[in-house]
Amino acid sequence: MRKFLAWVGAAFLFHAVATSGCANGTPGENIFTPPDTDSGPDVSVDAQGDVTGETSDDTASGGNAGKAGAGGGAAGVAGTAGTSGSSGASGNGGASGNGGASGTGGSAGAATGGSAGTSTGGAAGKAGTGGSAGTGGATGGSAGTGGTAGTGGTAGTGGTAGTGGTGGTGGTGGAAGQGGTGGGTTSYSHSIWIDGTNDFSPDDTFPTTSTGYTGYVSWDSTYLYIGMKGADVASGSTTKWLLVYLDGSPGSTMGQTYNTQQPTLPFSAHWHLRWKTSNDFTGMQVNNGSTWVDAAPPWDFSGDVMQSGTYVELRIPLSDIGYPVTVKLHVSMINEAAGVEGTYAGMPSTTFSPDGYDPNYSKYFSFDLKAAKKPKDYLPLP
Repeated sequence: MRKFLAWVGAAFLFHAVATSGCANGTPGENIFTPPDTDSGPDVSVDAQGDVTGETSDDTASGGNAGKAGAGGGAAGVAGTAGTSGSSGASGNGGASGNGGASGTGGSAGAATGGSAGTSTGGAAGKAGTGGSAGTGGATGGSAGTGGTAGTGGTAGTGGTAGTGGTGGTGGTGGAAGQGGTGGGTTSYSHSIWIDGTNDFSPDDTFPTTSTGYTGYVSWDSTYLYIGMKGADVASGSTTKWLLVYLDGSPGSTMGQTYNTQQPTLPFSAHWHLRWKTSNDFTGMQVNNGSTWVDAAPPWDFSGDVMQSGTYVELRIPLSDIGYPVTVKLHVSMINEAAGVEGTYAGMPSTTFSPDGYDPNYSKYFSFDLKAAKKPKDYLPLP
């Protein structure tokens, strides 16, 4: 009886469930579940495959496979992979749901940069026309005062390069102006080595009043050089002299007396250089305004005089005669031996004529030691 009542109850339950399935489920779907023989709770599956009701310790017998889990998540935004769908819960004995497909990564979002915007440069400008040539420098400056060379004109300014493309070549600067006329010039200078070798040049060479005798004069910034060449230079005589007079102050127009000869001079002389042909005496005298006396202290001519055969050369330090700008000069030779006194080899060659006893001197040279003029180009004065 108890079994009968249990069977009736089950039939009644079956009828109720069947009626409910038609109302809420899919028509015609068989959802009948045979009665369980044990005392555990029943289990049902809804339309989404979710299991409801208590879980039994026993596996559902012959249950339908659980529905596949929901599909994978939507494709990830901007490259993020879609999240895999959660696996559906296993139905009682059902197969596991397949995981959703991974979302495809989004395309790289970097916008492709625009093409390089190199703008084509404008065509090269035409070469600018070269500037006009600079105007030549002005004519040389005015003559320098006191012998200073005139300053050359300023060179013309070069033309301005053309504007535009590559600049035109600037105009060539004007030529420098010529130096001023009459500016200062280089002083004449010719140094002589005092070694007995005649290195006076033709520009330093002078004729004398005597045939076979030649005089020489030159200078530099330190010395006045004087030379003589002739037979008596080599005589070794103690009565024959080479005599030189130079201007200065105080001075006298009367020369020094040698035995009985005393010449009149063509200028006021202060200095008197004398060399004896015996080559054992050279001295300088000065005029004190009334008479000739030896220079004090006596001049030392060591290294300043040299005789070799018929040639002798001497030099006078310009510092010892006050660094004159111009020098008045007269040169001659004398013989003071009694009975044969005479004067000869005068320079300038027109200072007296003929050679002989005690002539007066009428001519001289005046040399400008600061000028470019060569010694031979000076004319006798007066």
